[in-house]
Amino acid sequence: MPDLGGLGTRLMAGAVRYILRHPGVMDSRPFLWLMATFPAVISKSYDAKVVRGGSHYAAPLKSGLRRLAGTPARIVDVCTGTGFAAFAAAEVFPAALIQGVDQSPAMIQVATGKAAATGNGHLSFVVGNARQLPYAKGEFDLAVTSNAPVYLDELARVLKPGGILLAAYSFAGNAFVRAKGDLAIYLAGGGFRLTEIATTDGGGVYVIATKAP
Repeated sequence: MPDLGGLGTRLMAGAVRYILRHPGVMDSRPFLWLMATFPAVISKSYDAKVVRGGSHYAAPLKSGLRRLAGTPARIVDVCTGTGFAAFAAAEVFPAALIQGVDQSPAMIQVATGKAAATGNGHLSFVVGNARQLPYAKGEFDLAVTSNAPVYLDELARVLKPGGILLAAYSFAGNAFVRAKGDLAIYLAGGGFRLTEIATTDGGGVYVIATKAP
């Protein structure tokens, strides 16, 4: 998404700030309906969209991955779609076991097919809901998500103490930066500390947060 300009950035910042201050909107029926139906519609064309987005689409996630310290052994990609973030994480952390989860069976079917084609046995994909992840407490060292809503309670549950959350968005970078204070409060309410936020070329942004030890 291109830079929105002054007025557009302020409007987007207001929208981002509203969601951060009222995260319950992500549990509303219209929001959940959209999240349940839209992925199935775009599953077959999503990878082509990523390709059209070029380096600007990938920049937030890949920049954030390069900023991470340590070597996570287990990674979960929440709202994986067709596996964009999972495959990107596999490039940076090839020894990690990575599982992508998405509530859209159509998306998971595409992602699973791609993983089989690569022969990467460290990648797997399952159907599941970001609001109720199909994992045990403290199962992962790193959670990644790209262009998706963040349900902090569930991420905090499945991450180990001191685990890392990387959320990347290919749009509204300046809006997130303008709402940095609200973002830090939102993360703190879920047991996370904001450790880094930065915009990338093309108007995207990545956010890195650490779960309390």
